[in-house]
Parts: sequence; structure tokens; C-alpha cells
Amino acid sequence: FLAVPGPPPQAWPAWKETFMSFLGAAGLEGVDPKRKKQILFSLLGIEGQRIVSAFGFTNLPHSELLDEFETFLAAVESHFVFSGSLALERKKLRLRVQQPGESVTEFLAALRHQHALCAFEDGSENTRLCDLFLDGLISRRVQDRILRDCVGRQVPTLERAIQLALQFEQLARTAEQYHQPRQGEPVASCSTAPVQYVAGPE
Repeated sequence: FLAVPGPPPQAWPAWKETFMSFLGAAGLEGVDPKRKKQILFSLLGIEGQRIVSAFGFTNLPHSELLDEFETFLAAVESHFVFSGSLALERKKLRLRVQQPGESVTEFLAALRHQHALCAFEDGSENTRLCDLFLDGLISRRVQDRILRDCVGRQVPTLERAIQLALQFEQLARTAEQYHQPRQGEPVASCSTAPVQYVAGPE
């Protein structure tokens, strides 16, 4: 998580999600809380371990509500949750738009990744992502088509916006392939001027 002093390369919410997924994939979710605590500590990095030890997080007493691992995790989280600068990550999310050559799927994946760094807790992920996805699409035609689904107070859903964007992307790709010149077929010159021949020296 944090190998050297300075800001972590990945904000805590995203790193924690990766760590919890690792526990599940490795079949370690049900192991002894003390062992899970040790696993977490070992993955914090040299600087992360130094900070955790300096604040005494490794020696906190657990309670009936939280076991040893949960107590340790909560303490670590309370310290690192803002170390990735949520304000900066949220600004990056607001400014993220589809890049030239970036597919709809790639753009959506980038939005989801950036959203995971922002630690929103209001439960409106799909609504927020839909607004950001629609605003950031590079094609105005796709935006207009999605907006035609909105009548009165209706707003597009993320699923519908993705479906329409993917359809337009596939149609554009198909049209491009359809209009490609045949193999060996000469490409017509854009110039309409007659060809002039210049006589060489006799």
C-alpha cells in the first residue's frame, strides 16, 4: 500500500477493495482474525507498517462487536482513508471524458475505476456514473440519441445509455469496414483538375 513516505499510489478505498477481494480469492476470509490482521499488516508496505506501528494500531484491544482483525482494519482505515486526497480524485472523476480512440467499454471501465477512488457513500453510484458517462461521450450524436429517451422528468439509466452507446459504436465500426476500398482497387484522387504532361528534353 505505502512503500515509501508520501502519498500512496492508490487511494485507500480502492486498495482496501483489492485487499478484500484477495482474501476471498485466496480462501482466507474465514481464517483466524489474528492471521488476517497479520496478512493486512504484511501488505501495508514498509512506510505503511511504520506509520501503523507508530500510532499503536497493532496493539488496540478488540471488542464484542469487532474482532481483532476488524478493530485493526478500522483503525488503519481511519488513518489512511483521506491520504489519497479525495478532493483531487473526485475532481479527476468530474473531468474524465472519453478520449479519441477510446472505446465505450474502455471509457466506462476508466470511469468505474476512478469512481472507486472517490469513496462516495450515498448509494447513487449508477446515477452518478450515468451523468458522467453521458457528459463525457465524445460523440454528440450518441448523446443526442440517449437524450431522446428522456421525456419530461425521466432520466436515462446507466444500462440504457451504455446499450445505445455500444450500438452506435458497433454501427460506426461496421460502416467504416463496409466503405473500405476493395483490395487492389485504386483509390480515387481527390483532385478534379486534368492531368498535365510536361514534355521532357528531346
